[in-house]
Amino acid sequence: SITVETPPAPIASFTTDLTGLIVDFTDTSTNSPTSWAWDFDDTESSTQQTPSPTFIARRPYNVCLTASNVGGSDQDCQEITVTEPPVADFDFVINGLNVTFTDDATNSPTSWAWDFDDLTTSTLQNPVHTFAGGGTYNVCLTASNAGGSDQDCQEVMVVGPPVADFTFATDNLSVDFTADSTESPTSWAWTFGDSTTRTLQHPSHLYTAVGTYTVCLTATNATASNQKCQSVSVTIGAPNIVSPIGTIADPTPDFVWHHIEGATWYRVYVSNSAGNVLDQWVQVSSSSVSCDGGNCTFPSPLGLANQAYTWYIQGYGSFGYTSWAGPGNFTVNVPAPGVINKTYPADASVLNEVDIEFAWDADS
Repeated sequence: SITVETPPAPIASFTTDLTGLIVDFTDTSTNSPTSWAWDFDDTESSTQQTPSPTFIARRPYNVCLTASNVGGSDQDCQEITVTEPPVADFDFVINGLNVTFTDDATNSPTSWAWDFDDLTTSTLQNPVHTFAGGGTYNVCLTASNAGGSDQDCQEVMVVGPPVADFTFATDNLSVDFTADSTESPTSWAWTFGDSTTRTLQHPSHLYTAVGTYTVCLTATNATASNQKCQSVSVTIGAPNIVSPIGTIADPTPDFVWHHIEGATWYRVYVSNSAGNVLDQWVQVSSSSVSCDGGNCTFPSPLGLANQAYTWYIQGYGSFGYTSWAGPGNFTVNVPAPGVINKTYPADASVLNEVDIEFAWDADS
């Protein structure tokens, strides 16, 4: 007789891989089933070994696999929840180097993976992260659920504590300051070492006396404040002669020099080969001198003869006396009147006062 051994009935089992509404089913039944009957709990079914149906709604499904062979059949039922993958999104609030992140992903993610672009990560839903320094970071959130995952990346710019710094340029008692602080400060506080202060970013300051002052800048942003101090020395130079210089044809020239901020008086000194011609103090606020556009003008109070002259200028103010500026060398050369036309009768014996015309250059 022939004995035919009946194989053991299958032991049904399966695994799933969900991607949105699509589910990949993999038969893992033992004892070599030869047929499969899938019931997807939504009026759909399949006889494939590894089907990949698309479900029409997000909800739990009781999916059953019946695996069969000649030895019998077995059924395995599992509840699966079909869901769409998240759409990742997030907001953030910056406070200096501290940033609060808020998950705004849709479709109910169940896990979160944050990458802060500084070699640190987090799996919290709404983390608070402190960056080590200012800069722009490409922060990414990967939101996941049973239906899949999605990633959103955004640039986050954080500002570190400022590093205060400044440069300056002096012009006698006047100093122009330029803030060169880093990390985008939003306010500036200056102390000039003479009991005065300013809050401009790039101020100019006029000192009242020569000397060396300790100037400090405090730069502040949302993170912190930082201070830088430097020694600033101010001195008074000469007023700088402008004119007259060289040869001039005016016996009463205007004496012009560069104005020194803070000067209230000037001493004008003019000499020639014979000695002193003019030595006069003039007050800036008086009618005898006008200071406009950076220069001062003092009309000569006396007429000068045709010859060479040398002149000097000195300033005075609350700072004391400036050094002398000069010499300014000039020569007055006023042309003498010259005859340009004369007519008279050829016969001199008939000359009389009405017959003669005299003409000359009246340039002087």
